[in-house]
Amino acid sequence: MELTKEQIEARLNYDPHTGIFTWKNCRKATYEGEVAGCLSSQGYIRIQLLGKSRLANRLAWVITYDEDITDETIDHKDRDKTNNRINNLRKATRLQQNINKIFRGTYRSGKKFCARIRYKGKDIHLGTYSTEEEAHKVYVAKKKELYGEWAP
Repeated sequence: MELTKEQIEARLNYDPHTGIFTWKNCRKATYEGEVAGCLSSQGYIRIQLLGKSRLANRLAWVITYDEDITDETIDHKDRDKTNNRINNLRKATRLQQNINKIFRGTYRSGKKFCARIRYKGKDIHLGTYSTEEEAHKVYVAKKKELYGEWAP
């Protein structure tokens, strides 16, 4: 992240309970106290700070933990990219972030529905069911078994 906690805090206020950033010490008095950032095309909150667009979730992490996260990713536990409450954020690998995505885990085969999950690079067939809901329920249970807290 190249920015320090002090550099961020000199320009922004962060409320860890709401996940919202507001401006402080702005050149333009109309900005001071206003909510900082805008929604990016990918659905994340981005804040223009020191000439560069930065992800609000990463700024929240640095402010809270005073920790360099240049080589790491930050995952939103609830999958809401705009929810930057600190209790909703966690460090994650790319694999862990992908696990936290929503997948049905089912596909149609004739008049039945199959459940399938990918684990350690291999597809695992979980059975064939009468309804998509049954197949999805089996998929979700297996995902929780294999991936624990990272499974949605």
